[in-house]
Amino acid sequence: MKPFYIILLILWFALAYFLCLNNLCEQSPSVIETEVAVIESASETTDDCVAALLFKDNDFKVVSKDNFKFNYSNFNHNLISPEFEELLIKVAQYLGNNPSRKMKIKGLFLKDEENNTDYENLGLARAYAVKTYFLKQGVNTSQLLTSAKLANPECYNEGTLEKGIVVAFGQ
Repeated sequence: MKPFYIILLILWFALAYFLCLNNLCEQSPSVIETEVAVIESASETTDDCVAALLFKDNDFKVVSKDNFKFNYSNFNHNLISPEFEELLIKVAQYLGNNPSRKMKIKGLFLKDEENNTDYENLGLARAYAVKTYFLKQGVNTSQLLTSAKLANPECYNEGTLEKGIVVAFGQ
């Protein structure tokens, strides 16, 4: 009878560990993809350096000429204009009203940038900084996915990455 209880105890711990990872615990920042999601369409334009940011999901569509901007080798985004902040609040409200929708944030970076973060690269650190911004706006952490992508080196303007992220929506 003792082996039965030991096996039952091991299964109980395995189930608790799985539930914690998927529902309660924050994932490690070294994870490149924080979750797998079905992404409908990326908002990238044909010109890699156009800073415009498109938030499009079903009938929801918001376009900004601004983007999150980052200084070279820095993961903290620069100040946000009031117009851009109004738009970001609309996105946060949309996500709040549609809890089944997810937004994937891809942070852009260059290979030669100095990375002084705990993340694998500055793109992940930048995506997480933007995720933190949306969390402060009340968006549920499970709705925000992060990843990284190499940026075009030509997109830096006087030491500032004008197009810091791209986004996509999915379930």
